[in-house]
Amino acid sequence: MLTPAPDGETANGLQFTLVRYFDAPRARVFRMWSEPELFRCWSVPAGFHIAHGTSDFRPGGAWRCHMVAPDGTEHRASGRYLEILAPEYIAMSHRWEDAHGQHSPETQLGVNLDALGERTRLILHQGLFASEADRSGHEAGWSECLDTLADQLHALAAHEKPG
Repeated sequence: MLTPAPDGETANGLQFTLVRYFDAPRARVFRMWSEPELFRCWSVPAGFHIAHGTSDFRPGGAWRCHMVAPDGTEHRASGRYLEILAPEYIAMSHRWEDAHGQHSPETQLGVNLDALGERTRLILHQGLFASEADRSGHEAGWSECLDTLADQLHALAAHEKPG
């Protein structure tokens, strides 16, 4: 498991941590990560959409994502699920793939979900990055995704209300 450094830097590279609070029980937040059809609804930056994605949500399982930016630029990412402790922790690897099949350096992403009654604290940590630009891009992208996650959690709760 990747441990956050207070200043975001380590001897081997860069990392970041985002903390968010959601008005949803931990089990519902975990579902948003574990069920591919729900994950696709929120896991891209604003304006992007997922053209195709696969997920074998289990330790050792692979995931792939083909995202399209508002300007039509395509982005492909993939990785493996490294550890899953339902409903409290998910660790996965992440790497970009270019049009020629070449991969970027791999980073690791850890997501802690802490139950706070009917609320959930999410702590997302990713690293190690090769450059400040890579770190900043991922941090901004995940921040937008987590904003969308909050909206999708409210929509799911409204949809699941009885009556």
